[in-house]
Amino acid sequence: MKITSWNIQHGEVYAAGTEVNRSAEIQRTVAAFNCDVLVLQEVDHLNERSNLEEQTIDFAEIIGAEHWAFAPSVWRKEEEWLDWPKSQSSDFPGLITKTSPSVQPGYGISIVSKLPVVKWERKELSKAFMGWWLPFTSDGVTKKYWVKDHARNALAAYLEDGTVIINSHLSWEPIFRNLQLSQLKRWANKIAKNKSLRVIIVGDLNISNSFDESVNSFRWRSLVKQLTFPVWKPDRQIDHFLARPGTKAKLEPTVASKISDHLPISITLQ
Repeated sequence: MKITSWNIQHGEVYAAGTEVNRSAEIQRTVAAFNCDVLVLQEVDHLNERSNLEEQTIDFAEIIGAEHWAFAPSVWRKEEEWLDWPKSQSSDFPGLITKTSPSVQPGYGISIVSKLPVVKWERKELSKAFMGWWLPFTSDGVTKKYWVKDHARNALAAYLEDGTVIINSHLSWEPIFRNLQLSQLKRWANKIAKNKSLRVIIVGDLNISNSFDESVNSFRWRSLVKQLTFPVWKPDRQIDHFLARPGTKAKLEPTVASKISDHLPISITLQ
């Protein structure tokens, strides 16, 4: 089973000084993954900045996947972004699937699968109550701005073969991203009590293994190493696959793209 994880930054183009056919570049990149399961972060749903695209559905169509779900972190209502927990109603579903659509603009995470999915689950993570300095690059120039964080969540796909893929995009704020990772692992541990299931944590965890921080723990280890950020000069890995000891995976060659500030990362589970 080949799994690709990619923070798509809502399909933003990163190619200073060159003309890029955005739609064609997305099509080329995603088709080149040739993956069975595509795990996405920073996904738009009917937002004006991304041409009102339903990006989860668009990416599913490119790889020919019948199974997909989008878990919004925030909804856009008029000119305001609302954290999903503050917006619970029939108009703001926790999951968008084929059987649970929504026309409300949103932003969040997705899983797209060619392999049959028997169940979807969503989990809320603690929200950072403080902001943090974030770098933004425009025309090759990077500046840092103080940004308030938004709600964070996780999305689990239970595949028919017994694999459970948990996708998340954790906070950039140092204290809360580690708290969220602990919550994510506790949820994964609970799922993994069923010994028939193989559980994989995937996504943009915003943590690079270093002296100060690590995604590794006694029960969860990073499967592969690849520098993934920033795309123009990668110097850290913040996009990860975590699994229980004994799980084996092969790192696949990455696919260079002019879309997003992250490199995609792909593995084949063995």
